[in-house]
Amino acid sequence: QGGFATALVGTFFSPRRSLAICNAGHPFPLVYRAAKSDWSVVQRPASDSDTVVDLPLGIMKEADYLTTEVRLDTGDLVLGFSDALTESCNRDGQLLGGEGIRKLVQELDASRPDDLISQLLEKIIRESPQNLVHDDLTVVLLRVTGTRSRIKDNLLAPFRLFGGVADRTEWA
Repeated sequence: QGGFATALVGTFFSPRRSLAICNAGHPFPLVYRAAKSDWSVVQRPASDSDTVVDLPLGIMKEADYLTTEVRLDTGDLVLGFSDALTESCNRDGQLLGGEGIRKLVQELDASRPDDLISQLLEKIIRESPQNLVHDDLTVVLLRVTGTRSRIKDNLLAPFRLFGGVADRTEWA
């Protein structure tokens, strides 16, 4: 009855180092390219129809959702976050938006990903003490490690997903 939810869904395929992202009304994530030491906003793919795409879930019964594919290299980072960040304000009272978040995170040390989220949140709160107070918050940071999955793990993945009988000792 009038409710909706935003979502950001992703799947990483390590053999191709490809992250497929589907967005339902969520802010687009940021990607850090380790080779360039630079953050950028993941761009929405172009739609060839006049249909509105990527709406929050529950707004319309039928909606189209596009998939964005991002190629990543070892050391690259992907920062996903809810609108609590983009709706935060800078010191002048203006919304940060995706570009404002990108500028803030660009000032952080990406070589220390374990501290990145806490440092970003501290910066946002320093912009305005009212930031992050009135909205739920989700922040996820992914790092490409270059570690490859074993063939056995890839073959057993469907059984794990659907609860089939498999050697659970290695993944439990």
